[in-house]
Amino acid sequence: MSMVKAAVFEKPNEPLAIREFPKPHVDDNAVLAKILAAGICGTDIHVWSGKVPWVKTPIVLGHESVGVVDELGKNVTHDSVGKPLSKGDRIYWAIGITCGRCYYCLRNTPTRCLNRKALGLSTPSDRPPHLLGGFAEYIYLPAGTYIFKVPEEIPTLAISAVGCAGPTMIAGVENVGVDLNDSIAIQGSGPIGMFGLILSIERGASETIMIGGPKKRLEFAKKIGATRVVDINEVKDPGERVRIVKELTGGYGPDISMDCTGVPTAIQEAISMVRDGGRILEVGAYADYGPVNINPYYITSRQIRIVGSYSKVARHEFEFIRFMAKKWREYPFQEMVTHKFPLERINEGFEVQKALEGMKVVVLPHGEPPK
Repeated sequence: MSMVKAAVFEKPNEPLAIREFPKPHVDDNAVLAKILAAGICGTDIHVWSGKVPWVKTPIVLGHESVGVVDELGKNVTHDSVGKPLSKGDRIYWAIGITCGRCYYCLRNTPTRCLNRKALGLSTPSDRPPHLLGGFAEYIYLPAGTYIFKVPEEIPTLAISAVGCAGPTMIAGVENVGVDLNDSIAIQGSGPIGMFGLILSIERGASETIMIGGPKKRLEFAKKIGATRVVDINEVKDPGERVRIVKELTGGYGPDISMDCTGVPTAIQEAISMVRDGGRILEVGAYADYGPVNINPYYITSRQIRIVGSYSKVARHEFEFIRFMAKKWREYPFQEMVTHKFPLERINEGFEVQKALEGMKVVVLPHGEPPK
């Protein structure tokens, strides 16, 4: 029996364990993929830290993966948009599998599907097929998974550099609405903030202010096209940051503030910062780090709209691949990958990501991908 290695999350704040599982039998409507690259997301760090209690252990984490088809179920001949699919084809997949029949699916809120499965997040490894996350040599993509053939021209690491931040921010920007000539403040200079910056530029924002750190991330934001940056390590007082951003936007504040930080107090800063009648996109709070005080009078009296955006659905992943096919040469995506680790050293990667020492940390179970 052929065995496959995977990194298993078993207990919060303890190293992931390298385990071996039988290479699974592939059902008629499933796909087995060889993992080329798997990004370590901030959500993985939240899970590992015990801040996402609904994740059941043991589990193979990893929801930012690119792979190649190793085996197709006999009924699988094409990807989810009708492109022929064969062994050896490079693929990308949606992590969410929704039922399409529950209350939330029928009310057009499928990210809250009552029967939703999220590969690498809600798919425990204690029963076959075990390999339902990206931190492994292979991943099993069950029936119902949306699979997209990756265009030949897109480098694997360009996709991994962005990871789930791409489709998540496509959903977020769709939900909050970014209009031509909007001024936008982006709180948080990680991958999700960087892709929010890119989408804001693409939609014609007049002013894009990146608020974050460390300095090397802000330099990268300027390279992408941020018009201004505010270093939180230099400007430590939230009130002073608000003053600076308002000054940069004619004294009014930005049309939109995007909180991409995961830090609860950032929403307070966003409310103080945004202009009267402005919008706030809350997209960074994927883990429960506790409540903060908010004065609702500031929301009503200033007519602020706060939009929460959670995860994404398959069409956002599809749009992400389409976007990358057109734009990967225009932005330095591959430079976002600052650290690469083999599967056996994944815990080093988690430590680097947790310490914010890199922009994007990627696990390469089979070495450097060919493209």
